[in-house]
Amino acid sequence: MDFEILNTNKEPAFTLAEVLITLGIIGVVAALTIPSLITNYKARKLHTQFLKSYSTIQQAYKLMMFQWTPQHMTLEDITKHL
Repeated sequence: MDFEILNTNKEPAFTLAEVLITLGIIGVVAALTIPSLITNYKARKLHTQFLKSYSTIQQAYKLMMFQWTPQHMTLEDITKHL
């Protein structure tokens, strides 16, 4: 058998233990980070929904003010009430 040929190959490589420790560290960091990312995503989504709802209500209010305001009032008079 060519046992000497197999032992002469001295290329640098990672051991199984090093690979498993690295994967373990990546797993722990992911476990600590992912809940925070999900919470931040939900908060941004809620904030965006709030801004959209606020904009819709504001547009409806402006339309109502415009429709119920006497015609002799100027745009400047109307915007004072907003």
